[in-house]
Amino acid sequence: MIVQSEYQYSVFGSATFPGNPVTLFELDALDDSAAILSAAKHSRTEDNVFFSVTDAQAVMARFFSSRAELWLCGHGLLALSHHLCTPGSTDARTVHSPFGAWRIHADEQGPGVLMPAQSGCEIVDSKHWMNGALRSSGIEHERLYQCRNDVWVAVLGDMEKLRTIEAKRVAALPCGNDTPGALIAALPLPDSGYGFRYFAPWHGKPEDSGTGSAHCYLAPLLLGSRAPVRALQFSPGGVAEMRIALRGSTVAVSGRVVPHT
Repeated sequence: MIVQSEYQYSVFGSATFPGNPVTLFELDALDDSAAILSAAKHSRTEDNVFFSVTDAQAVMARFFSSRAELWLCGHGLLALSHHLCTPGSTDARTVHSPFGAWRIHADEQGPGVLMPAQSGCEIVDSKHWMNGALRSSGIEHERLYQCRNDVWVAVLGDMEKLRTIEAKRVAALPCGNDTPGALIAALPLPDSGYGFRYFAPWHGKPEDSGTGSAHCYLAPLLLGSRAPVRALQFSPGGVAEMRIALRGSTVAVSGRVVPHT
């Protein structure tokens, strides 16, 4: 494995949030998993995208945290879009990974990515053990959904309940053998968008501060319009801002990307 170049970006920044950092590594090949994981462990950022440009349109990519390979890194894809696509041009590209394919582009409003909407989330009966586990952890919610990739979405009733969730109590959920991939807590906002928080302590992320992949689940559950809306992700690091639109079976995500300092 030869690292041809390395870039760092911050994604979803706002007036109160500097952005979620990610490192892009351009490689000659992506077949050495052990070497890639070693590079991720020594990276200056927790999330990393390893990519190789195969031709003018297609890009091969793999996503890694410091612990393991990820099925998707949404803010990493947005950084890759900023890096590879020219705003206002027609050079949209398809990013292929072992877990799927995504379309990246850039327009006058900035970089964007199209991701498949994760339909088929099932609402969980009130007697399900996860409902009780959440309430015992102080997370009062109105509905709970179980989704693909072991992702759970808890829909809350008001902003105070969302903002007072404690990450350490999420990490202590009595999950037994049913270890979640992530817990997303969310609620609709008055402007037709939504606010949310993202927890994945079982995979090394007590709380993620700027997440793109969450919208694969949230947009089908909470949006009913094709018009872009604002989504806000709350965390101790501030409030990340992103634009979301549900377009049939795909979710469009865009947001601010700047070089990481």
